Amino acid sequence: MPRARRESRKQGIDRQFPHQVIIAIPDASIYTKLDAMHRFVRGKGWDYVTHVVRSARGEEELAWCFADAAMADAFLALFGGRKIEAARSRTG
Repeated sequence: MPRARRESRKQGIDRQFPHQVIIAIPDASIYTKLDAMHRFVRGKGWDYVTHVVRSARGEEELAWCFADAAMADAFLALFGGRKIEAARSRTG
């Protein structure tokens, strides 16, 4: 996917799902947790998006993106990680 398209897609996700929980991907053990994470979110009937991001150190992390802050807070309380608030609108 061209870089411009990736940036456009990320900006769309940030606008629609600004409450994001970032989970480190330390090793293959994360994949055993992924099923539980997806089951939890789908069981609640929540809309969400996941995508891989790079940390400042260049490590891959998984972003769980939600439209509602309470959803992100509930996910964070159960699975850990760190919460960020993406910009709803960008200027310039």
